[in-house]
Amino acid sequence: MDHLSKSIAIHQPNYVPWIGYFYKIFMSDVFIFHDDIIFSSKSFTKRSLFRKEFHNQETQWLGVSVTSSKDQKISQIKIDHSSTKIKKHLQKIEYLYHNTPYFDYYFPTISKSLLKVNEFENLADFNINTIKEIADLLEVKSEFHRSSDINLCEKGNGYNLALVKKFEGNVYYSGVGAKEYQDEDSFNESDIKLIYLDTLSYLTKHPYPQHQGEFLPGLSIIDTILNIGVVGVKDIFHSMKKEFQSKQIT
Repeated sequence: MDHLSKSIAIHQPNYVPWIGYFYKIFMSDVFIFHDDIIFSSKSFTKRSLFRKEFHNQETQWLGVSVTSSKDQKISQIKIDHSSTKIKKHLQKIEYLYHNTPYFDYYFPTISKSLLKVNEFENLADFNINTIKEIADLLEVKSEFHRSSDINLCEKGNGYNLALVKKFEGNVYYSGVGAKEYQDEDSFNESDIKLIYLDTLSYLTKHPYPQHQGEFLPGLSIIDTILNIGVVGVKDIFHSMKKEFQSKQIT
């Protein structure tokens, strides 16, 4: 991208999401937490993937309990503190990762962040705080905003386009899953370059070492940090960006 570009990325505020989420933050000048859409209990907003057991390719969900979710927006979802078991999550993480090279360096910081759950009433507030603290740990800089703070009337695909325009972006970084529903022509007509970031394909070709077993994609950023450290994560970001830029040269 040239020096005049302004890049935007948008995503729901998920619970300790995977490395691909933080790569979108790394690539964007403005990152918008999409917290005013209807909450789905089957989404990553309240849960994250971890390996189930050593040398086992099965995964398990670690999630935050919520009080109600029917027809509520993400910004309205409240944490059920009587059922949420963050300490059990941390015990499971300690069990899985205590022998990893970076456990002693970063587990205390991660624990401190997650144990702040009782300071928050709403799930989005907790998730956003955790994401920002992990982004700080990774030295990933972006300008953060919440879609619930922005008064727009557009719906569906037009809503994302309106958000990009609101922040005067001319580059929009999207996940590849959005190809199924995204109206690419509307971005082209608005002179906004729509770019898909495919972290999964990159990691399939260049997996990072996981000391718990064969490589499993899609696990929480906690897995990445404890296995390869902050420098390792940043190396992946820069390598993906370099590969991406090389493909843009025609």
